[in-house]
Amino acid sequence: MINSIYIIGRLTKEPKIVDNNDFKIANFDLAFDNLSKDESGNKTTSFITCIAFSKLAEVVGDNLHKGAKVLVNGTLQQRNWLDKTGAKRNTYEVLVNSLEFLDAKAKSEDAPKFDPYTGKPLK
Repeated sequence: MINSIYIIGRLTKEPKIVDNNDFKIANFDLAFDNLSKDESGNKTTSFITCIAFSKLAEVVGDNLHKGAKVLVNGTLQQRNWLDKTGAKRNTYEVLVNSLEFLDAKAKSEDAPKFDPYTGKPLK
């Protein structure tokens, strides 16, 4: 089975970077428009958490900020847990494989794209 997702959205807040000595983890939330509309005919919005690791997490921490528009490619993951009351909870997250900056200033031909494994700009 194939598990691949592409989302274009904007960060809803500053990314959270966690340094685990061996590698970094970046968590950030994206807001994106749905194809469906509400009863009044207005666009609806969805939100999803994205998680990047290692060098790509450093790229996120160094370059992304609240409101930044990005294209994220990754795999969709469902995570389940029990809350404090013992109720079952779940959420969906995107494990980021690669990302591309889509803000106006990043649309130039000079805009770096980053290798997801090394975090270095692609030429």
